Amino acid sequence: MKHKHGKKDQLTESQGFAKVAEGNDLKPKVVRTVITAYLDLAATELKKNGKFKLGGILNMKLKKKPAR
Repeated sequence: MKHKHGKKDQLTESQGFAKVAEGNDLKPKVVRTVITAYLDLAATELKKNGKFKLGGILNMKLKKKPAR
């Protein structure tokens, strides 16, 4: 059976939460809750201010383009 292109070594969402949890002595459910809350905050700030800096590693800016 062939793997889909680019999906061979990709972590699933649950596996990502589990890896973060085990590295920090937390439960995956707690990690999921915290990350989801942080992303909700990012979405709110993007809508309000048009930009959001995520942990100093990712700078998100909202671009408004007219509809085609």
